Amino acid sequence: MMKIIILFVLFFSMNVLADETDQPKVHLVSIINLIATPEKFDGKTVVVHGELFISLRGLSAPIWLSLSSKHFDRYSMVELNIPHEHIDELLKEHGKFYQVTGVFKSCVAPLVDGALCYLSISPNRIGPHQRLDMIFAED
Repeated sequence: MMKIIILFVLFFSMNVLADETDQPKVHLVSIINLIATPEKFDGKTVVVHGELFISLRGLSAPIWLSLSSKHFDRYSMVELNIPHEHIDELLKEHGKFYQVTGVFKSCVAPLVDGALCYLSISPNRIGPHQRLDMIFAED
């Protein structure tokens, strides 16, 4: 009987450990680290802080996470892949600090037809309403 209990405990604890390792690893990283070593984080879930920079261009409004929202410099920014249904609510957030959690994509893949490639993050969707995993973070 004692052997059965020990085996049950070992089996249960091994499953718990396996469940914990199945969780995707999240990397807390700075914008500077993403820009300097993009290949290190490609395809991985990252948490990064920065200022929102919203660039209004006709009907589109690319949204970037930047070191500073004072001027546009795509070499010191990471583009946020924001679904169209969420862009309007973020337009008034230019210059505010946010923490974003999402999957990072670098430009290590070959480009097709000379298309521009930017470092980007696709924010995770959470909750029943699938809101974006972006948290306002005062300085």
